[in-house]
Amino acid sequence: KPDVVSCVERAGRAAVAAAVEERGRVVAGGEAVIGGGAEDDQRAERRIKKGEYAFQGPLTPAQVLDTLVAGRVKTYKITVAEGLRLYEILPLFAEAGVADLARLTAAAHDPALLRKLGIAGSSAEGYLFPDTYVEPKGRPEAAIVEELVGHFRKAYAEARAHADPAVRLTELQAVT
Repeated sequence: KPDVVSCVERAGRAAVAAAVEERGRVVAGGEAVIGGGAEDDQRAERRIKKGEYAFQGPLTPAQVLDTLVAGRVKTYKITVAEGLRLYEILPLFAEAGVADLARLTAAAHDPALLRKLGIAGSSAEGYLFPDTYVEPKGRPEAAIVEELVGHFRKAYAEARAHADPAVRLTELQAVT
């Protein structure tokens, strides 16, 4: 089972090293785990991306550093089943721990975001596409709403391309 380590923005070598080392995942000790102070390692330290990382098995310091700099964060699968409504979909993301339900609900009703997404209604209801989403923790809730709507828009465009030309529903008519 992998161990999970969270890196906050601008996490230093020592903090990351201690978190990974205390879980017994690294074959070296102390700050040497995430670079021993060499100039290249210090540059790499500044490039460590924030997020939640899963480490499994014994790792070399270079493997840990590579993972952190590449930003290969732990992700969670959220499956949105067909037929679910907005108030049933949003809690799935909160239950997976990738979003705050209040902020996600606010984003799905935010007039500015809805305008940006070209949604005429008062919420993203009907525009959240059923699919399996792979999400990291820490993404802005508005970005999650944008992703769900983006999946809808792609599927809707594909469906319209194959639709009977006699059917002339607007996008809003199709989702309501």
